Amino acid sequence: MAENTILRVDSLWVDYYTRSGPIRVVQDVSFEIRRGEILGLAGESGSGKSTVAQAVTRLIRPTVGRMGGDVWLQDENIAQLDRKALRHIKWKKVSIVAQSAMNSLNPVLRIRSQFDDILQSHGQRNRQKNFARMRELIEMVSLSAEVLDAFPHQLSGGMKQRVAIAMALLFHPDLVIMDEPTTALDVIVEREIVSEIKRLQREFGFSVLFISHDLDLLLRMADRVAIMYGGYLMEIGSVQEFTHPLHPYSRALLHSFPAIGAVGAERRRGIPGYPPDPANPPGGCRFHPRCPHSSERCGSDLPLWEAVGGKGDQRVRCIRWREIPNESHTGSD
Repeated sequence: MAENTILRVDSLWVDYYTRSGPIRVVQDVSFEIRRGEILGLAGESGSGKSTVAQAVTRLIRPTVGRMGGDVWLQDENIAQLDRKALRHIKWKKVSIVAQSAMNSLNPVLRIRSQFDDILQSHGQRNRQKNFARMRELIEMVSLSAEVLDAFPHQLSGGMKQRVAIAMALLFHPDLVIMDEPTTALDVIVEREIVSEIKRLQREFGFSVLFISHDLDLLLRMADRVAIMYGGYLMEIGSVQEFTHPLHPYSRALLHSFPAIGAVGAERRRGIPGYPPDPANPPGGCRFHPRCPHSSERCGSDLPLWEAVGGKGDQRVRCIRWREIPNESHTGSD
């Protein structure tokens, strides 16, 4: 693995168990995150984004599903670690701000106790030092130390989200996974949280996998963006390359969100149809039933994960991307 690569995911797949048998919800997902980089992962609900986050951190319980492929966190393959070794790297090397993190806090424990539980579970038993550390982090995310004595229900949604981010930074991890951390927040608080994340990331240099359904948000905060649909990665590239996305689904996503700060009343276009049912997916390209550029071949041939331009930084999964007229997208700064 390259020296500046923090995370490398190779051929990841995930099955969930159902009464009718296992259903594959993530297939052939490969990407990497570099040191100090923010990689945005976008897609509609049900595309497999959160499942990727859970697989990378080994949060999929054996009673619920199974996974395969390789997940390299620097020199350790997380997919092959036993529970003891996995516990050692969680929080210290990789941490996660889960989806709806504001509701994942224990409602009957004060914030101080929840910080202390994490610290003590990793051998940090000096209460004075623990309190100093949690106070430092709480103030770092622009909250008052008084928050530590509060119960979660006494905090606003934005405050609880900041607490969850502070917890994720307890041990200065190399990688922080943020699974839709701004969901259910109003746009003002969302902007504050995103600014806070970017400030902390610049200050400490950790890498981020930021998952969101809002592609325009990712284009404003990430270094590179990856697009998921129907359990597959469809495109990945730098933010600059996404001004001219190659995959029809990437273009459709861009045109379905109003760009904040854009001038004029540009008409938004929805994506007709519905995402595929993972229990009964269409043949060929998963997007072809909704794609305006699909051909007969798209319904039969599964497209490969193809490098664009030979460098490998931009990749796309579409057999017709060379034939489709290119369109630019002007988003917000």
